[in-house]
Amino acid sequence: MAECGICLEDLEMPVCIPCGHVYCEECIRAHINSGNDALKSPCPSCRSVFHIAMPDLSFVPEKYHDFMVPSVRKLYMDIPSTSPLIAEIEQLKKRVATLSRDRDTLMEKCEGYMAASHRYADEERAARMQARAAEDGKSQMQEKYEDLMKKYGTHLNQCLSQTSPDGRKRKSRGNAENSRVSLYAEHPSLVVESEMKLEELPYVLQTPARPKRALPRSSMTSTLQLEESHDPLPRFVKRQRYSDVGPASQTRRCGQCELCKGVTKPMTSD
Repeated sequence: MAECGICLEDLEMPVCIPCGHVYCEECIRAHINSGNDALKSPCPSCRSVFHIAMPDLSFVPEKYHDFMVPSVRKLYMDIPSTSPLIAEIEQLKKRVATLSRDRDTLMEKCEGYMAASHRYADEERAARMQARAAEDGKSQMQEKYEDLMKKYGTHLNQCLSQTSPDGRKRKSRGNAENSRVSLYAEHPSLVVESEMKLEELPYVLQTPARPKRALPRSSMTSTLQLEESHDPLPRFVKRQRYSDVGPASQTRRCGQCELCKGVTKPMTSD
């Protein structure tokens, strides 16, 4: 609805002045009465001057009466109903509220996605650093492996060449001789000591070992074992001790062999 330019409210009994502006009748009347000029008055909006005095038509020829119009004329305005506008405003308010909720939801989702992207970026950075460290460790291990292969590869190939397909070690006198020569060159004292021990080995092997006493067995177990076995029964012979016989029956020890070195020769009466 149109508003008055003077009171800034809805028009009541609207009137129009020659410049085209519309005001309330009471508002424009008060504006004209507040002026000092009784014949003219300026427009409150555009300040254009319009005449407010009307001549007496009886002194004006009739042919000019149609052109004689008052400066302030009444208007009859058809003011439409405001209910459609109010309904449209309500719909727009609902739409604004819906869009505000959608905006808040989108903002929350965007913040969550941004936090997740930052977290994924940090994890990716850490994973890249771990991968780089693992790659560096692999390169170092590869270099150490190549150095070890250069250092011990020949010896390893020789050991593998001496092994048969079934996993057993092949016999090679030439390789053993070469190993003995290299060992003698590196550790001569160890080789001499081992050769001395090998020379003493026959005397040790010739020395008879003292027989061990058999553990007592139960009669039932020995009988069952004898029945199951087909071997002849063993014969047990009691050996006479040296202290049980007389001086005459004692034999003279030679004192030359290993068995007689630690035994004193007995004295016999001739």
